[in-house]
Amino acid sequence: MTASSIAEPAAGETAWVSGGTYVVGDLRILTTTHRVYKCSLGHTGRTGTPDSATEAAFWTDWAPTMRYAAYDTLTSTKSTGVTSASWTLLFSQFINSVAIYGLTTGTTSARVVVKEGAGGATAYDQTNATIFPGLGFWEYYHLPPEILQKTLFQNIPLVLNPEVTITLTGQSGATVGCGMVAIGDMRPLIDTITWGGTQFGAQAKPTTYSYIKTEEDGTTTIVRRNFATDMSIKVEMEHGQADRALATLQEVLDVPAAWIGTDEEGYSGLNVFGLASGTLTYESYNYDIFTIDVKGFI
Repeated sequence: MTASSIAEPAAGETAWVSGGTYVVGDLRILTTTHRVYKCSLGHTGRTGTPDSATEAAFWTDWAPTMRYAAYDTLTSTKSTGVTSASWTLLFSQFINSVAIYGLTTGTTSARVVVKEGAGGATAYDQTNATIFPGLGFWEYYHLPPEILQKTLFQNIPLVLNPEVTITLTGQSGATVGCGMVAIGDMRPLIDTITWGGTQFGAQAKPTTYSYIKTEEDGTTTIVRRNFATDMSIKVEMEHGQADRALATLQEVLDVPAAWIGTDEEGYSGLNVFGLASGTLTYESYNYDIFTIDVKGFI
């Protein structure tokens, strides 16, 4: 990351200071690791940084900093700013897509600009609105806008050393941000030029990790926690593409990634960040069906 509108430390964050006095529960950040550390044992005068092995008894790696929260593997850890939030990143490899997850309710648009190297010519510039279309006049005039939780930018031209700037904006004073930014090389599972693809009957399955307990008398206790969305799709393909599709999945079985069942409008539930598994069924001599299950991250 070469630049960001989010300061480090951000508002509410405090930098660690060598030799300070800390009590259990204190939170401090290191700008060298972009991590937040929680004091697990009170101490005074120690000079080792919280990430060093000698300080393992005194500090626990707790979370990413506000600036970098959108670049871990959890959509529940959010990077936020007031009215807008932006990041600029420089890559040494080709990229062709950007997927953004966990948008805050104050975020009304997302923009991605890609340049040919640092400060170079603009190769791509697209802005996506992140507001659901209104259901009717009454909802439009009387209810706050509903915000899409995710948005996708694709078909980015391949350029050397791409510089990517992501900007999220909202109304003045609104909390703007997201929980996850995935940037990389989107690869199709199959070639759909002839025929094939995700079949109807695909499932998006919201899952809560809240504590929910119902007593014998029917009273229910709920402690709200994070949630995720899982996905299950069936992809039909020509038999000649099956082995390549299987190899593609095998490459990322233990790699969190963005999985997009379709980019057609109205199917955002089939865009999930998580870990995938699958079953390839060799149906006949000329076509096969690949069942893909994605365990979404919180």
